[in-house]
Amino acid sequence: MLVKAIFCFFVLCCPVFPARGELVYFANIASKQCGFIARDGEFCYAYTSQAALMGLGAFAVRTMSGSTVQTEGSLELSRDSDIARIRIQVGTFAEEALEIGSFSDIGDDAVVHSLLIPENVDARTPCNVTGIGVFYLGISVETADEASGASVLNSEGKVVGVVSMGYDEFDIASHWNEGKVKLLRRPNSVASRLDVPIMWISTEDAGFARAASEITNSAALMREFVPLLNFWCADPYRPIPKDIEITRELGAWARDHNHKTKAYHTIIPRIKEDPIGRKAILLSIMRSTNDRAVRLANFPRGRMRQMQLQWQTSFLRSLGSIHLDNWKRITEMMDARIADMSYRSPHTFDPKEAGGSEE
Repeated sequence: MLVKAIFCFFVLCCPVFPARGELVYFANIASKQCGFIARDGEFCYAYTSQAALMGLGAFAVRTMSGSTVQTEGSLELSRDSDIARIRIQVGTFAEEALEIGSFSDIGDDAVVHSLLIPENVDARTPCNVTGIGVFYLGISVETADEASGASVLNSEGKVVGVVSMGYDEFDIASHWNEGKVKLLRRPNSVASRLDVPIMWISTEDAGFARAASEITNSAALMREFVPLLNFWCADPYRPIPKDIEITRELGAWARDHNHKTKAYHTIIPRIKEDPIGRKAILLSIMRSTNDRAVRLANFPRGRMRQMQLQWQTSFLRSLGSIHLDNWKRITEMMDARIADMSYRSPHTFDPKEAGGSEE
């Protein structure tokens, strides 16, 4: 009786209660992302988001218990939205596969049905539809990156959308101290629609592997560049301290910078005492530091060029434009600092400049 009572309680309080069998992971050796099984016509597919696949590379589709789902054919991508799918063997998950449904209006009840990673349990997050676009839905909850690729269900338990993923954005302050740049995470609150006609293309036609590599590398450099950038912005005449982790990509620049600046802490105070008498060494230090600043600014410029590839889908174009705008704003900021360096003596730079506090 107790079991029956608990079951009745969930039926009454959770009208959307799909079977666990339709939930899967898209996984490699190191990580995994959400997915689900749904029926489209006579075939069943494992669905996820393109954003979820960007950091995976080669993957397998696995159930919650860890068994491998047998797939057929190759990965397909939506040309106009953030959806990826791969067909699974005929008969596999046929009974548990979700049916594709629809929403009737803004404000409709919905549920985000995802797998919690690494707990390996399913979760249902109630929400509402906040907007209905041509290829995307707005939902009233902000989803974590781990939920990217999860299903959005309507009140009938049918799948109507695939959860997308948020993105990082540079936040640039007006002051020039060590808190000049922060990296903000813009959480996701949209899902790609499954209830509209979708143009499916191959990963080769989309150039997905190249695009995913460039976007993944760009996102990684954004995270790694901020600590170094903040230190440099506050005072470009200091050696990079050991507590700032330098990536392989930035390693050669950092080693050269530290080699050239290792004696600046004794030279610059002497220049301050007699800038006219020590004009030659002053100009030499300024030119050398300015040259390294230009080389450092070439990193975001390089990312800008990579973000101007011929993206083949609207989703990749949208994501590329977000990264392009991020690096463009950083490049403009660094150009302003480099111009400032051309007119200022090294001793005038202060990490605790007015407008903020050292972090």
